Formats: sequence, structure tokens, C-alpha cells
Amino acid sequence: MACEASMRPDLAINMVLTGGSTMFPGLEDRLRSEIGALIPPHSDLRARIIAPPERHHTVWFGGFILSSLSTFDDEWVTRKRYDEYGATLVHKMCF
Repeated sequence: MACEASMRPDLAINMVLTGGSTMFPGLEDRLRSEIGALIPPHSDLRARIIAPPERHHTVWFGGFILSSLSTFDDEWVTRKRYDEYGATLVHKMCF
């Protein structure tokens, strides 16, 4: 448990599963059980896991929303910039 003790209750009740790898059968129940075992028995907290059925698409939805924000315009690797700088551009921008 590598987070502040004051944050743990919020983390335990606010988990959202997203992405295709969360679609494995039984993952939601197993996660709820394992997180529940970490919560002290006398606590009123219960692990709450939100697992929408369309979660295999939610990562793409998030990427779509971020890509439509003008604040990320400078972060794009355009064809023109790639042709000008080559693959090293990605390393310059990301690392």
C-alpha cells in the first residue's frame, strides 16, 4: 500500500475498470474480493468497482476526447514534422 493512508478510502470506493484486458471473466469479482480483503473488517467501507460493459472501448473514447482538445495541438506528430525530423522527433517530444 504505497499511498497515503488518508487517500485509501477514496481509492477503494472509486475504481473504474477500462480497456480490453479488464474483460477477462471474473476480474471484477476478484478485484473486489482482493481490495475488500485489504479494508479493515470494522470499517464501513466497501470496495466499489465500476465496470461498464462497453469498457473495452473506453480507452479509445478517452483518447478521442483528449485529441479533440486544442490544448494538445502542440503534442501531435504531424506528417510534415515527421518528414522533417524523422523518428527522432518522437524521442525529442516524449523523453
